[in-house]
Amino acid sequence: MTTFPIINLDQIEIDNKVGQLLPPEIAYRYHALPIATDGKRVTIAMANPEDKDACRIVKSLIHAPVYLLQADTDEIDYLLGKLWPQESSPLRFLFWSLTEDINQALDFTEGIARSLGAELERIETELDEGNFYEDLACCLQQWKTDLIVLQAADAFMVIRKMEKHVRPNNLPDILILPAVLKLPLHKLLMLVDGKISCESGVTWILRLSEIDRVTMNILPVLPPIPPSYGSLLFHDLAAIKAGTDPLGKDLRHQSKRLREKGINVICRLRCGSLYDQIREEINLTDPDLIILPAINHKEKVEWECIDILKILNECISKPILITH
Repeated sequence: MTTFPIINLDQIEIDNKVGQLLPPEIAYRYHALPIATDGKRVTIAMANPEDKDACRIVKSLIHAPVYLLQADTDEIDYLLGKLWPQESSPLRFLFWSLTEDINQALDFTEGIARSLGAELERIETELDEGNFYEDLACCLQQWKTDLIVLQAADAFMVIRKMEKHVRPNNLPDILILPAVLKLPLHKLLMLVDGKISCESGVTWILRLSEIDRVTMNILPVLPPIPPSYGSLLFHDLAAIKAGTDPLGKDLRHQSKRLREKGINVICRLRCGSLYDQIREEINLTDPDLIILPAINHKEKVEWECIDILKILNECISKPILITH
């Protein structure tokens, strides 16, 4: 496990030429800021330098060896704002319902869009009309879409087909709506997989907290390890609590960001099957919204590949936000 030095950027003067070594869309997306160079290597501050995919993309754009440091997300974004001022553009939602009664779902979606100042459009096409998924992929490639709001009898199947046709970089976040809906969204629950960052989920939490006061529960979902692996692998719960492993570090970092914004955060660890962990947490907290950062199954070994979305789709009647 790599440990990255932590740097405070409050007192750092950034040379514009160095800071702009990364294109703004990449710098903002991965919260990455080049802060210095000695002519041979470039030092880059990142909010989450343990995100291997983000690091690979950032390094590929710097034509020199890279030295990574960890810094606070808000500090990085503040300095990026000085280098690359962003025009404030509204969020864009696509509403897509495959049920006969769409009135409640549409009212719910309009309420969220109105509160966030988002533009809202509707997808009128049915699944069985021509090459729907191909058409959707082209639409998402050409137009910036932040969120697809989906209501369907089998949302799990729809999303899996969508993921096969839409490139990962073009796939927006997806909000799955159950049959019964209510606003406001005060109680939030985020299910965190140990292989990925919860950065995208935290971004939505901060947006929702600007509308109304929210409380936040975070549950790391850790699959039980088969006995045959027991001598080689284990879930080090103490390390997660202490923040000395990648999952623990990310949780501590994101919890700190939320608390700094006045959001009450509770992190909890549970044992047992994933189904039992999720069911017990939902029964305890009764959330208004469940947030699930998307999971890349290619990075998992076979015994870990239990689909959390499928579990939620089969047994939970709560809105589910899948973030990418």
